[in-house]
Amino acid sequence: EVNLSGRSPEARFAPLFAVLRTLHAVGRRGGGVLVAIDDLDRSDNTTAEAVRFLAASPEGSRMVWLMTVGPEAPAGSVRCAQLSAQGVEAVVSAMLPGLQAAGELGQLAYQATGGIAGEVVDGVMRLVNEGAIRFADGRWVLRAEGIARHAFGALSADRIAELLDSLPAEVRVDLAAAALNGGCFEAACERLELDRERTARARSAGTGIRALRNDGGRLVVASDGVRELLVAGLTQGQERRIRGALAQSLAGCTAASEIACRAEHLHALGLDDQAVEERLRAANAALANADLLATCKSLEDACNWGGSAIGRQVALRRAEVLATAGSVEQALTALDEALQYGCDKTAVQRTRGRILARAGRYDAAIEVLGEAAVGNDEGDAADDRFWLGWSLMMRGRYREAETLASTSAASLGDRARLSRLKGTVAWHGGNPNRACDVLQEALAQATESGDALVVIEVEQSLGTAERLRGNLEA
Repeated sequence: EVNLSGRSPEARFAPLFAVLRTLHAVGRRGGGVLVAIDDLDRSDNTTAEAVRFLAASPEGSRMVWLMTVGPEAPAGSVRCAQLSAQGVEAVVSAMLPGLQAAGELGQLAYQATGGIAGEVVDGVMRLVNEGAIRFADGRWVLRAEGIARHAFGALSADRIAELLDSLPAEVRVDLAAAALNGGCFEAACERLELDRERTARARSAGTGIRALRNDGGRLVVASDGVRELLVAGLTQGQERRIRGALAQSLAGCTAASEIACRAEHLHALGLDDQAVEERLRAANAALANADLLATCKSLEDACNWGGSAIGRQVALRRAEVLATAGSVEQALTALDEALQYGCDKTAVQRTRGRILARAGRYDAAIEVLGEAAVGNDEGDAADDRFWLGWSLMMRGRYREAETLASTSAASLGDRARLSRLKGTVAWHGGNPNRACDVLQEALAQATESGDALVVIEVEQSLGTAERLRGNLEA
């Protein structure tokens, strides 16, 4: 079991492939592995890449596949019958034991989903996550507050627009400031230094017309539609004044989300050089916090805002981060964009080889990296040697991989990557104790190097080796 709590959605994907590599190892050494996937037809890109990774099992791995798909499955699939009304009620009752309204909820779920089990489960979990249903005193109960929010918590956009027109101009501007501040009301008032009376007046008006709602103890703009209404009501001069004040208040901030917010304001004000600089700073801050999704978003905006010069600077880095996050197809697309920015073709091709290796397309990676990975100690070449060695290892060519792992590298980050390879070869070869020792050394090197991406990669391998060692000791 992998503990991924507290990680961003995209960062949670990164350890997935390390776990899948463990499955490969178990499939080779044990009695085989059963892989069961529900609702494969509804899989996201990461799941699809994981399936491709597992399907490319090295020779000797034994895996049995069991998958369920929805009603639009390809011809020839074994079709699973949709649940009856009684079956849906049984699913709801099993998920929410003790809920007195389980029967009625099951009937509603059946009418809404037609008995597709995955949609029933998703719907129940949505009600739980949004607080409409909670667990109390040993059973599940409906929350009046949660039900009221679903039933009465929103007005139509047209009605809110009518009510906004009835508010004083100053109140409308203050609510629009919250919309420009990512939707958070209190933070906008603080950053604009509004006094208590003015803040209270805007809060009362906004909640009164339901333009603001409570979200986990803080007031936010009720929806994207309301946010658009509020911003559309500003004059160009008002919007520029608010954005300028918000950007000024965020100067010197260190949190990735706040830096990114400042970059958005600067971009809207036409200050693209400053906006790009802040987006790159936001990318570094997000990467240091292992938030790969936010890192990719900031790098993408920097490319779009900064033109070819910035694109050549960061496009390859963005592709590498996408690949680390498990978004391999997007990473390969980013490489095509890198060529359009004018990046060196050889560098793009070498990056492509590394990404193919990350994706489990080892034969293609070996072909691409075979010539580029040897011969010197430059940073890119050391990274190429790592991924070539990784691909050779995953094809069972351990001796060749060990040879590449033992080559020299100039920087701490590159030495950490090669040590990671050496440690991973050790646990693939059945020596998890040595693997953990080598990977601990690699983690120390990665941490000292200050390269957050290398730290994430080494932590993935070390976690896998420690779990494997624990399984063998058990």
